Amino acid sequence: MYERTIKSACLAVICGLAALWNAAPAQAGLAVSPLKQEISLRPGEPGKLTLTLSNRARRENDPAQSAMLSVVDVVALEAGQLEFKNAGSQKTSAAHWIALSQAETNTDPGKSQTIDVTITPPPQTPSGEYYAAILVTLGSHSKNQDGVDVTYQVASGIFVNVLGQTLTKQAKITQCEFQCPQAAPAPVSTQPADTAAPLVRPPQIAVILKNTGRSRFDATGKIRIVDLATGRVAMTAVLTSLRPCVFAGDSRLFQAAVTKPLPAGKYTVKVDMDYQSTWSHAYATETLEITPAQAELLAALKKRQTLDTPAITLTPSKIASLIPAGGSRSLSIALKSCTDVRVRCLVSAASTGDTDIDSWITVGPQDFTLAQSGYKAVEIKVQVPPDAKAGAHSALIAVESWPEGSDVHRFEIPIEIQVKAEK
Repeated sequence: MYERTIKSACLAVICGLAALWNAAPAQAGLAVSPLKQEISLRPGEPGKLTLTLSNRARRENDPAQSAMLSVVDVVALEAGQLEFKNAGSQKTSAAHWIALSQAETNTDPGKSQTIDVTITPPPQTPSGEYYAAILVTLGSHSKNQDGVDVTYQVASGIFVNVLGQTLTKQAKITQCEFQCPQAAPAPVSTQPADTAAPLVRPPQIAVILKNTGRSRFDATGKIRIVDLATGRVAMTAVLTSLRPCVFAGDSRLFQAAVTKPLPAGKYTVKVDMDYQSTWSHAYATETLEITPAQAELLAALKKRQTLDTPAITLTPSKIASLIPAGGSRSLSIALKSCTDVRVRCLVSAASTGDTDIDSWITVGPQDFTLAQSGYKAVEIKVQVPPDAKAGAHSALIAVESWPEGSDVHRFEIPIEIQVKAEK
């Protein structure tokens, strides 16, 4: 994508795609707002939005900023990256419905201009969500360190909800695959080396979720790897994506790192994806066979991980609570960063005994980022069913952390729920 000759579509990736839904300012002194707008309309009904372009320069000798505006389609790729396409090229395009009050602007320093945006879905348009983006191309240019001429672009996303019938969220899992690198990790050594040893990415469970409905959703998911020989859960993990929001008709890649040293043998991977439906989840079950070579790789990765300095500290080291059948408790764990980089954290619950008690446990927040030396309290809410058997039930709270520039670290906090039968 980043070729020596920088083209318009690539420039959008450099300066605009991050801004499309993340509220980042435009480059070269021109700010565009808002960076995402939504509107609900009936077929044939016109609607109005506005887009504001502001020249943030304040000095008298700063130049005016010129820009050209166009309407394009926006596409989220399977891995989550965004791309711009020609207007009307996508089935869910709203680009040809959009008219701009002007296609060129010239904004003086410290001033703003408002662009009127008129959106009219054609009559007989099926209900559902449709997407487009207003692409703002700045007239100013610059050169990068290699002397390549760079033009800046920023985009404002437009989501059009065409009213009609009530739409349900629909999705299905189209792929579940175990992806394992071939190379073994380099041994950890305290001796200096001439060159840095290449890092080996942990094996991944890759899941493709397809949005088969006509409205977007935010998806979350988890996997369980079950040892077929014993029937026990060998590992659980949260599935993550670069862009968990899945547009209508799109497919999205979700991944979970396999960080436990699984022995060679056969396993079942159970996938559970929540796509904000009020009545269903998407499920998949796949058979996984860990070869001796893969088991050796997992063991080596685990050894290297344990030798690395952890990026976070967790308290407490274990959790125990006495709860009557039908009762609930609110517990908590605390995470503190002990590194000088940002650390992304994922928290989940998993059963370790015969009872599937992770369904009793709600964790929140599950996905967050710790700043340098940051601190976060995570609530562990336990709701015991009224028909739960008396006795001890075990589970664990798994915490996965990704320091910027480093591999994943996994921590586990045992949790024991002693269920007291009602008298």
